[in-house]
Amino acid sequence: MKMGKVQHATISRYLLRSGCIIGCATGFVDSMNGKGESLADVIPVDIVSNMMVAAAVERARNGNANNNVILSKKEGSASAVVNGDGSATSIPVYNCVSGPYNPISWNELVKLTSYWSRVHPTEGVLWVPEWNFYDSHLRNRVHMALRTGLPSFVLDLFRRLSGARPRFFRMYERFQKVDAVLHYFVTHEWRWANDSTQRLLDSMSEEEKQVFKYETGNS
Repeated sequence: MKMGKVQHATISRYLLRSGCIIGCATGFVDSMNGKGESLADVIPVDIVSNMMVAAAVERARNGNANNNVILSKKEGSASAVVNGDGSATSIPVYNCVSGPYNPISWNELVKLTSYWSRVHPTEGVLWVPEWNFYDSHLRNRVHMALRTGLPSFVLDLFRRLSGARPRFFRMYERFQKVDAVLHYFVTHEWRWANDSTQRLLDSMSEEEKQVFKYETGNS
């Protein structure tokens, strides 16, 4: 797989999570075509940053000391690159994921988002926060058209009559594009192993664990 495709998949999944959370929190949209029971690996950015720092320190300390340990591709922990002299060098891969120890589904994620959005409403709330996943693409399209598309069109009509610029239907069209582009990522899930990440955590001192906290579940 080319790096461009990897980056596209990563960015797309990031936009998916952000779109679900923002759409649910504001109440602007409340559905998407996908599988709510699928795994959603959502990691706070500070945890990812801490793990990156810890991984960089570990590589600076040990260098290529563990090059003879090449883990299987199935674990997703390391791969190998061939050097100029023909020798193989392992490349450690640290997956910062919560799925193996502390999994959360899309249904659970949007349920929590809906609950806390009602407890602590954000700015620009248009409707009661809620979210549903539909297996049927047609059913979701019809639901979005009646629930969001038609009201957006009517609101923009009143805005035009009052001299204001229309904006709601444009937002609706953007969510339609997001739903279409990210359909594949919502209807599929990826389960990553984090064995190398746990070994990295075990190699850290207690002080380092307190400074660079990145544990996402019980080891």
